[in-house]
Amino acid sequence: MSLNNPDRFGFYTVGDFKTYSKLEAIEHRSVGHKPVEWHFNRQQYEVIDWTQEPPGSLEFWYAERARQIREKYDYIVLWYSGGADSHNALMSFVKNNIFIDEIAQFHNLQSVNEDKKSWLNEEVFATSAPNTQQLIETNPVYRNTKHRMVDLSDIQTNLLINKDNKWDYFYQVGKFLSPNTLARSYLRETITDYQILFDQGKSVCFIHGHEKPHVKSSANQWYFVFRDSLDNAVTPRTQMRNCPWEHDELFYWSDSLPQLIVKQAHVIKRYMSQLTPDMADNIHVYTPCTIGPLHNSSLPMLNEHGKAVPTFFCGQSIVNNIEYRLLPHGLHRLIYPDWVPESIVCGKPASLAYSNRDLWMFNSSAPNIGQHYYNNGLVHLRQLVKQTNPDYWWEHKFNRSSGIPYMGGFKELTQQYQI
Repeated sequence: MSLNNPDRFGFYTVGDFKTYSKLEAIEHRSVGHKPVEWHFNRQQYEVIDWTQEPPGSLEFWYAERARQIREKYDYIVLWYSGGADSHNALMSFVKNNIFIDEIAQFHNLQSVNEDKKSWLNEEVFATSAPNTQQLIETNPVYRNTKHRMVDLSDIQTNLLINKDNKWDYFYQVGKFLSPNTLARSYLRETITDYQILFDQGKSVCFIHGHEKPHVKSSANQWYFVFRDSLDNAVTPRTQMRNCPWEHDELFYWSDSLPQLIVKQAHVIKRYMSQLTPDMADNIHVYTPCTIGPLHNSSLPMLNEHGKAVPTFFCGQSIVNNIEYRLLPHGLHRLIYPDWVPESIVCGKPASLAYSNRDLWMFNSSAPNIGQHYYNNGLVHLRQLVKQTNPDYWWEHKFNRSSGIPYMGGFKELTQQYQI
């Protein structure tokens, strides 16, 4: 595959019909009544022996991935949020003295009256930005690294009144429906520095810390599971534009170094196959019997700063007839050797339709016809998908006290391999 082949980030088929848009695929299903299938580098992953653990340590494969990216491109930009995934990607470069041209963060200070402790901004201004500055100031390898901080406020405000998004918004996103995700896809078009590099013929790569591995056991077999959640890094809009001068790389889910993913899978499998009830501490691992019946795929818990955040599962196993779920802190401890669990992070949004990142936009009293387009569009999107096939949509009951207007969206499609 060429470096900028948009198929690398997944596509959907319905029979012979192919698209990067999940909504378009679901619409097409209503015509031919064939299932929607998600394809993610199957040609590369299906020839791998997933049952064989690659030699060497995880850190070896992280270093290989960092070198691989550096050797491919003239200019690399790491989107560093400060969370565990992107922090490990950063450290994979740093620990091996591999130069990064630019480390970048996005925030929305302007839209929240310069509040650096708002839901999105706290992680940036307490963790990722200070870490970046310290690296540049103290490590000579990175003294010429550019630190970029981007305010998304204006892009998001104007996003929903853009004529290209008025009716087609939901065709350009996938799992992550909220405007923050699509707004980020415009940055490479609006930042002058990138345009200059493109004009100079430089190969510019945007690195994304995507994604956490998910391992599960079923009927005494173990599987690694890919989920179609890549639009948080590379949107269908970016895939459809397919600009040959832009390049994206998923640090972990790479078709060019699958050994990294397989190694992660075996580290997790080994740990989860040896779990015992006394290891279910509700921080790293839990069992439904220690917390209560499992009613949905998210479990509201408190993070290390006492804030309620939705917690998702990074692994599922049954050992000696006891069900275990691997929580993010447990995963981070296993596969990210340099992660500091006390780091201030914003966590995962409570809703993928009305993300915590964007509540400022929907709660604003300022007139914005874009909000009208989005709200009405979401209602029609829900109706369309549920009428076509309700199996493609999930939702929770409204909980007005949470401040989240609605929790629902596309159900994930998966691709899995036995390990």
